Amino acid sequence: MLFEKIRRTQKPVFIMLGVVFAVSFAFLGVGSAANGVNPLDFFNSSSSSSGSIGDLTNKVHSNPKDSGAWLSLAEAYYTKGQVPEALGAYQTYLKLKPNDVTELATAASLYDSQAGQYSQLAQYYQGKLTDLQNGAAGPAAGASQLTTAFPTPFASSLEAPLQQQLSTVQSEASAAANQALGLWKRAAVVQPTNESYQQQVWRDAVVVQDYKTALPALKKDIALTTDPATKKQLQGYLKEVEALAKTSTTQTTPTSP
Repeated sequence: MLFEKIRRTQKPVFIMLGVVFAVSFAFLGVGSAANGVNPLDFFNSSSSSSGSIGDLTNKVHSNPKDSGAWLSLAEAYYTKGQVPEALGAYQTYLKLKPNDVTELATAASLYDSQAGQYSQLAQYYQGKLTDLQNGAAGPAAGASQLTTAFPTPFASSLEAPLQQQLSTVQSEASAAANQALGLWKRAAVVQPTNESYQQQVWRDAVVVQDYKTALPALKKDIALTTDPATKKQLQGYLKEVEALAKTSTTQTTPTSP
């Protein structure tokens, strides 16, 4: 179980982040709203982003407080597959319209999607590193071709760049997840009785191991849930998160000399 796995490997978030993200996104469904509603779906049916990126860029430069132009620019970037640029435009839009809960959810979902993609890359690099390290220790029975293809000195020379790539994507995944968490928290403040937003807060908080944030959001999610089966499942999660929060507090509390 995910929560048991995290408890056994309680470490700073940047260590093994790729594994935690991969399991969390699969098990918790991070990045998808409750009841199967995804804020990103509107891109598939909406034509609200009017004008070219060049025209919209000129428009926001000439009038930086034109929130509608910033939103259109964000949507235009997303439509072109330029997600980082889209998120930059969303951030500016949300400074101008901080309580637009629909766009808060949309941007948060984009960050969640980014975090998931980076976590998959982290798994890939971690697998390559494991292969190289196993090969450096000597090929075992059933070792992959990668572990036996290179002599130990050459394999070791490949390890440093792979480790750097792994560290980079782990940091990117952590940053994206924290951005998503911040936006979901803002959405939950605007609409505190929205079960979906509370759910996204505690899910992302678990991913980044912020259990102090996860606990109250999960409790609110339980209070808002009307389905008995779902409520029972969430109550089971609550016990796990409470245990993780307790473990986390114990590990971060300095001991007396």
